Amino acid sequence: MSNERKPDERVSLYFNLTNACNSACIFCASNSQAVVRHDIPTESVRAAFARFNIGCGDEISLNGGEPTIHPGLATIIWEGVKSGAQVTLFTNARSLRRFEDACKVLREGIYRVSIPIHGCTAATHDRMTCRPGSLEQTLDGIRNVFALRKQTGFPRQIELKLLAIRPILPEWPDIIDLIVNNLGRPDRFILSGLIISKSVQARRDELIPSLDELRSYVNDALRRLQQWNVQSLLWSIPLCVLDNDNQAALQHTVFDAKPSSALGFREIYFDPYYPDGIELRLEKSVSGSEPCGKCPLADMCKVEMPFFAEVLAATSRRKTA
Repeated sequence: MSNERKPDERVSLYFNLTNACNSACIFCASNSQAVVRHDIPTESVRAAFARFNIGCGDEISLNGGEPTIHPGLATIIWEGVKSGAQVTLFTNARSLRRFEDACKVLREGIYRVSIPIHGCTAATHDRMTCRPGSLEQTLDGIRNVFALRKQTGFPRQIELKLLAIRPILPEWPDIIDLIVNNLGRPDRFILSGLIISKSVQARRDELIPSLDELRSYVNDALRRLQQWNVQSLLWSIPLCVLDNDNQAALQHTVFDAKPSSALGFREIYFDPYYPDGIELRLEKSVSGSEPCGKCPLADMCKVEMPFFAEVLAATSRRKTA
């Protein structure tokens, strides 16, 4: 019988299982193409499950790099599901493009699958990933995730993510239409800011939108999601970019993706360099910090200041250019 946690005893284990990836995204947060491959051994993950006595009410997140290329992923998912914890897989879905492979990875019982999409055309998406054919493979993977849920009831949640990358932003509404018209209705779309990685820093002018660009396309995407009656979630997108109609429509449904520690979880992070895990602390709110200190939305807003600072800097550069 799985362990039943009290609310104040819950843990969230976040694993970057590998630093390798089958894509080479120009905005890569892990800079995975620039390093020698390292994986967390499967036995180390299983040992962490045992050490933290993972059970009902706990969370397990599996990411990378690209976690589907980790040789022990199916075993890790099964062990997590068997414990009773909620297991989330973050993936580009390319390795799920064959139905039999998707079945092997997505063992019955997985809670959430989260997949980013980087364009509605191969010209945009594949330029972002530097892998020809990657859009078609990702769409095939998403199609298989929907098919598996119809067949088994799992994953419980299908989550798609749109990153606020300057060349992708104009395609956000068309990406939403592409998915809903051709594949299915996901449980939610995340509209997400960027992690300011070394890759992003090297290509600021190409990748970072101005505040006006961010405002325009975020609002367009939110209106399109409302038309489709699909839930939206903002991650590291400042609420001040929302037009009045979107603020009013989303005041009860926008979640700014608060860290698990804010919800009563202990958060433990693992990657190949920290295979034993390190405990994360509650992130600070933007409230009281520049340039958000006097904003009336600051107490509700959960925005990564490095991304917002880059957006403001890009805005300033383009005004003076």
